[in-house]
Amino acid sequence: MTGGNNTLSVDLPKEVKPGETIEISVNFIAPANLGSYTSWWRMLNANGAVFGDPFSVVFAVGSSSATVAVTATPATTSAVTATPTTEATVAPTTEPTATP
Repeated sequence: MTGGNNTLSVDLPKEVKPGETIEISVNFIAPANLGSYTSWWRMLNANGAVFGDPFSVVFAVGSSSATVAVTATPATTSAVTATPTTEATVAPTTEPTATP
């Protein structure tokens, strides 16, 4: 994760080769305040070098039917295009969980 209130990284369960796809699941803890939140992400290779386009995950806290939207943002210097193939749906809880 490259932007938002907390930083987070997720290790992939296996090597992903060029042209291959993988499904990634990340659990978020809902912020204490209601509203819309955006989390920005970038991919890193095994050497820690950034590649591909940044993408964002937008989610709502306190909505009765929260939907997560994944959006790729093309970088002008990258030839790689992130193309989300699914839309995740979040099942909201009745009360947000506060984070320190």
